[in-house]
Amino acid sequence: MRSFFRRSTAFCLILIHFIYGPSLWKQLDPQQPSSLRKAAPYTTAIPLSKSCGTSKQIAASRNVTHTSRYDDMSILASEVESISHVPSRRQIIITYRGKFCIKPYVIGRLSGLDVSLVANWTEFSGNNDNTNPSEDGDGVHQLLGEYNVHSKGIYYLEIIGLLCNSLTWDGEYRNVCLENPSYMRLTDDSAYIYVDTVDGSLADAAKDDGYWKWSNSNSHLNTYTPLHTRYQPEGCRETKTELEDRCFFPTSLDRFLPYQFSLHPNVTTLIRDKAVSLSKMSPSTTFCFVGLSHAREMAAAVNLWLQRWNVTSSIKAINLDAQFPRVVNEQFIQNAIIGRKCDKTVIAAGQWSVGRKPPGSKYAKLPPTLFPEYREEVMNMISTLQKSGIAKNKNIFLRSIHYNSLGDVKLSCPPQDWRHPAVIDQLNSIILHLTRSTGMPFIDTSHIIGPMWDSAVDFCHYKNDSVSSAEALYVLEKLLL
Repeated sequence: MRSFFRRSTAFCLILIHFIYGPSLWKQLDPQQPSSLRKAAPYTTAIPLSKSCGTSKQIAASRNVTHTSRYDDMSILASEVESISHVPSRRQIIITYRGKFCIKPYVIGRLSGLDVSLVANWTEFSGNNDNTNPSEDGDGVHQLLGEYNVHSKGIYYLEIIGLLCNSLTWDGEYRNVCLENPSYMRLTDDSAYIYVDTVDGSLADAAKDDGYWKWSNSNSHLNTYTPLHTRYQPEGCRETKTELEDRCFFPTSLDRFLPYQFSLHPNVTTLIRDKAVSLSKMSPSTTFCFVGLSHAREMAAAVNLWLQRWNVTSSIKAINLDAQFPRVVNEQFIQNAIIGRKCDKTVIAAGQWSVGRKPPGSKYAKLPPTLFPEYREEVMNMISTLQKSGIAKNKNIFLRSIHYNSLGDVKLSCPPQDWRHPAVIDQLNSIILHLTRSTGMPFIDTSHIIGPMWDSAVDFCHYKNDSVSSAEALYVLEKLLL
């Protein structure tokens, strides 16, 4: 019955749109202020989560501070006044008071015909014109995000608030807690937008690199459902608790089953043909992946593709252990990269820099690496690689660091693990800027990891799944073509 209702609702919404046009959405939305309709006729209001109203009521009754974590509210949700959609500009705008949360960190995701993150969030302070944010500083704060999808239609929209205030470049973040996961969602559970404007050039460019699209071939679901953020509540780590409702629904992987990564068939064929050609030309080729467990999983995923193409007799992928960028020194280059005869090497060292260290290891008590220190380590690593001469033929690549899902150790307060998107974004920004300034090749897989950032089965590693397979194929494209 619920499935029938969802299909009927989606059909009716599409029919209404094509009969009456997008302007009707404003008329259908009783929550949209009349002043907003007059000022911005092409802006539609997005229903807010109940957490926003609840948090406002609770915040009004106590002395809330932005450094606190509360069990019954979200500080950011208590600040949010409205969320709106500007279809013609493909923008989402969050308006908030800014009393405690000056520059929040949020994640927005669209799910429907395909899956895409709302990106490039920019903070503005100024007037209340939702279509033209300014920086006049009159007390109104707004976050403006942009999206790009490949097809027009209805998309569910979820926005979650991870942090009341984003992390600073030189700040200590060891004790900075994420917002309470039960109240993170800022949008209504069934919030949606209608996308009637698509940038064809951006969509075509994205198709060349691949994108996540809806397909019911892997799922019993025959219509779109909201792709809500997956997380691990406290006390849901043990097997005996996994089937409890409070654990099962937040942690279930079923929500991702309808989506598959779509890459143009010609691209896959080109990669395979190049691998086959290389196997005939060279008796032995080794692709090396430097890091730790994430590098091991990537090497395994690459080898699965090589096995599928029957070229493993002459081409193989191996992993070389390096917990931190500083481990990739002259000795490592000589003994590991040169010693193992790596033809091409992909380095991604960052998980241990900001993650929880294994109990009992010599690194167990090390705090997460501060961002300036991480930058210095990566810069020294690049310099050492270039001075050694092995990078002169562009055979050394740096890869973007993987997002981690919101496991219990990241959601604890204070956190025990810091590999959540707000931290990983900083690491990837450092790597991107340094590779650009030094000319070191960079493989950015964020368009693959990002939309499915919370899908890792163990809330950490992408392994034996569609994400790891898609990423491995994309990396092979960069190494072979």
